[in-house]
Amino acid sequence: MARAAALVATDRALLRSALLPTTLTFLGSAALAAFVAWRREGRFFELAFASFVALSSMPPTVLWPLWTRLGKEARRAVGGSAGEEERPGESYARLLVRETAKAVRQGAVVAIGLAPVFFVVEMLPGVGHWLTLSLGAAWAWYWVVLDALEIPVELQPGRLGPGEPPWFERALRNLASRSRWLRPFGMVGRFVGWLARPWRHQAEFTERHGWESAGFGAASVAVLAVPVLGVFFRAVAITAATALVVQHEAPHPPGRRELAPGADPV
Repeated sequence: MARAAALVATDRALLRSALLPTTLTFLGSAALAAFVAWRREGRFFELAFASFVALSSMPPTVLWPLWTRLGKEARRAVGGSAGEEERPGESYARLLVRETAKAVRQGAVVAIGLAPVFFVVEMLPGVGHWLTLSLGAAWAWYWVVLDALEIPVELQPGRLGPGEPPWFERALRNLASRSRWLRPFGMVGRFVGWLARPWRHQAEFTERHGWESAGFGAASVAVLAVPVLGVFFRAVAITAATALVVQHEAPHPPGRRELAPGADPV
């Protein structure tokens, strides 16, 4: 993460590609904070920071083309091959609809995807509530990591294909198979897996590289805590995630495609 921050600060092309989406995110956060502070007489700076953290940790949606440009520059900066967009030539209107739908799906899977699991954990005597809070925070931050990995993974050469069910879907379905009393967890697993289909490859990456992904997530918290560096959170996170992906990237034959154009796991 430190190397990524240094790259963003020193690589001129990477910095230029980071400035516009970062500035727009910051201005959007300030505008939202100003409106809320005016309506509720809140504290502007606290609201602005909270809004910025929230917007930075959510899917890029409206600014997707700008962050994709950053991802391409990040691949160059870390010594990777040229990136390939998963859906070249897609219109902005179609992209906006698709990314908005993904944002809704992510909000659902983060907010209610594992609610039945947390409900069971909550009933544990003595530690239930604090364990639930800890697991909920870890689950929400895991999705921040998946968001940071999304563009770097999708820019890898070649089509990604439909992918395999994520680890959390398989875990819930395996749990359900142990007893008929646990079968509802299977339904939860299938529902969560359906919501998470657009992030199958990112989830697979975190499963294959668990320690590195965990370190990446912890470092992301540190980046947000630094006053100036926190403003460039998404730019640094995408650059760091790109370095992580490129490091483990297998050579890909030029022109190879694993999924027919137009196919989409969403």
